[in-house]
Amino acid sequence: MRKTILSIVGLLLVSAPVLAAPGLTDLIVPQYMESANSTTRLPTVARLMLTGLNPSSTYRYFTNAVIATDLPTANGAGNPLFMDDTYTFYTTSTGMGTPGTSCSQFTTDAAGDYTGWFALVSTGNARFTAGNTVYLRINLNDGAGGTTVVTRLTATGGIQVIPFGATATDGSGVYQTSSVFSARNVVALYGNETGTGRPLATAIVQNEGATVVSAVPFYAALDGTASAWGTIIPNNLATGIRRIEERAYGSGGFVQALTDFDGIWNPGAINTVNPAAGSTGINLTGAETEPVAVESTTFGELKALFR
Repeated sequence: MRKTILSIVGLLLVSAPVLAAPGLTDLIVPQYMESANSTTRLPTVARLMLTGLNPSSTYRYFTNAVIATDLPTANGAGNPLFMDDTYTFYTTSTGMGTPGTSCSQFTTDAAGDYTGWFALVSTGNARFTAGNTVYLRINLNDGAGGTTVVTRLTATGGIQVIPFGATATDGSGVYQTSSVFSARNVVALYGNETGTGRPLATAIVQNEGATVVSAVPFYAALDGTASAWGTIIPNNLATGIRRIEERAYGSGGFVQALTDFDGIWNPGAINTVNPAAGSTGINLTGAETEPVAVESTTFGELKALFR
């Protein structure tokens, strides 16, 4: 009898499903973001896929950034700009209390996965010291209405923090006050014409419905202006910007791209090669605004590649 019971228990253990551990896959993560002080804040955005969560569950979350020396239990620093399916807002205070105030929320699919855009604004926290490399960290509750952080998932792609300035180690603003892009979509800038590798920087197309407090002046002036966008690029950029890509807000799929073969955009010979414009920025409005390519691939279609 005892042997029979042990055999049944053994069969139950063997047949029990193995639950996947929560994980995070980088889809689009920029190489650079701005090192903020009290008057030069600027958002950056990444597309991430979260996996191994509870199926069909609503999670509260907020986005921060950590550095390599942070413990796995650290939430990180920075001010999130939420642009998910539920809320669009900017906050300087994070927590798991009330969605729409200090956190936002998303609902996983039947497999326990969620893919979306996660945006962050750097602050005066030491993690954003110029020259540092930061990693986006998504802080999650239990997926069942809990008000504390239970799970922390961290992107693998490091983002180099650069300040506005004129030297080679600094960065320059780049923006369009009017573009061919649609509101809430994401702009990704590349130093090549094909969009190979990680983008140099990313931006959100206005008007996304949130206002970044204490933004750098060129961004503050365009925040809320339909089709405008702005970000930062490194001054040490021998290729210049050669591709400006638009990605869809919902699916993350490719919408269109503007390209230039030498980083000097016409009409107007707007030079993005090794810039030194600092916080004044380079206005690309009117530069070759006709899209050169249209594709239909979405990250939903690519999702199976990451399993």
